[in-house]
Amino acid sequence: MKGINQVKFNIVSSFSLSSDDLSVISLLYSPLIGSEAVGLYLGLQSLLERNNLKSEEYIHQEIFDLYSLNEKSFLKARYQLEGIGLLVTYENDVELLYSLCPPLSAKNFIKDATL
Repeated sequence: MKGINQVKFNIVSSFSLSSDDLSVISLLYSPLIGSEAVGLYLGLQSLLERNNLKSEEYIHQEIFDLYSLNEKSFLKARYQLEGIGLLVTYENDVELLYSLCPPLSAKNFIKDATL
């Protein structure tokens, strides 16, 4: 997708991060995907409304400004999150939906041969 800075998006999730999840992300996922992807994941998580785990509608430029990202670095981080299973992106003609996925437990992460 080219020129996404004005494209609208929403974020959804089916979980809240626990302290164990944060440890797994910090210690196990971070070395694989890097701090920018981890920062984006945590940033998207922080934009969810706590009562329904959905966000209000944003445009990408707001996220770029909020987290000091440009389009290239945002897309790289997004693709890393998608590749490791922490994010699923749904797209239609006018907007995107980012669905956050829970991290594996430490035990399952270590058991996963692909990771």
